[in-house]
Parts: sequence; structure tokens; C-alpha cells
Amino acid sequence: AYGLSLAATVLAVSELNFGRPITIRQSFARALPFALRSFWLFFVIGLATSVGLLFFIFPGVLVVVTYAVAIPVAVIENLKAGASFRRSESLTKGRRGSIFLVFLLFLVMTYIVGIMLGVPAAIIEIWRPGPSSAVFTILAQLVADCLTAPLLTIGLSLIYYDLRIRKEGFDLQVMMSAIGEGASPANSI
Repeated sequence: AYGLSLAATVLAVSELNFGRPITIRQSFARALPFALRSFWLFFVIGLATSVGLLFFIFPGVLVVVTYAVAIPVAVIENLKAGASFRRSESLTKGRRGSIFLVFLLFLVMTYIVGIMLGVPAAIIEIWRPGPSSAVFTILAQLVADCLTAPLLTIGLSLIYYDLRIRKEGFDLQVMMSAIGEGASPANSI
């Protein structure tokens, strides 16, 4: 389910980036073929990051920023896992510092929302300890995660397009493609 939601979010951002409307249902329907691949990429990146964090913090952070756009690459460009990792590595080269700042902003935002929802839950747990207050605390954390987690996927999808524009002139390719589609054979002479 998480892989499906990642792929659906990437597809929705992609369509909206081009000014094409898409519904939630359409996004999830188009994301079905990418669900397992997205989850696999997420799992491998998470595992590699965890191992990297065991060997001090820097290797884990380097893994995260290097493969930050692997899921958008896999979904948008329809690449397999290995090719997505290589493509992400290529796209993020020279831009990993700014990607790190996006992750840092996301962490700060996650902590702020977590505190905003966690403090009332903690007060309730202190005031009325018991299983129901523990459930409330868990639900508060779940709501905080549900509110902030999609923002990272959206941000990484936008970073993917930014990297393509800066490194490959993707915006010019899209404009030239639109001009080519609009021109009739008689007008192209």
C-alpha cells in the first residue's frame, strides 16, 4: 500500500506539473504497475540508509541524498530498480547539498507537527493514564505522519523535475515537443 501511495503521489505531481488535471482515483489506477517497484526502492534505500547510519551519520545521509529521486525516476521514466538508482545518482550529482536542505526542512516540519499533536496527547496521558490515552498518543503520531509524509514525496518529485530542467534542459524539450505537435507539415517548411 505504501509503494502504491508513493507512486500515485509522484504521478499526481507529474500531471499537475504539466497542468493536466488528475483525480486521486486516476492517480492510483495509473500507479498500480509501479507499486511493488516503488516499495522495493523505498525498502532498499531505507535499509542502505540504516546501514549507513550505523557507520556514523554521514554515509546514511549520503545514501539518502544520492538516491532521493530514485522513486520519481522509476515511476516517471518507467525504469527498473538498478537503472533508477544509477539515474538518481547521476541527476543528484552536484546538487546533494540542496537536497539535504530539503530533507532537513522536512524533518523540522515533521517535528513541529509531531510536537503540536504530541503535546496534547502527552498531557492527556499524564492527566488520565491508561490504555485509551496511549491509543490517543499513537493516533496523534499517526496523524502527524500522515500529514507530513506525502510532503516529502511531493518535494522529491519536484526536485526530480528541477534536476532534469537544470541538467538536461527538460523544459526546453517539452516546449519544443509542444511546438512540434502544434505545427502542421505545411507550416514546418
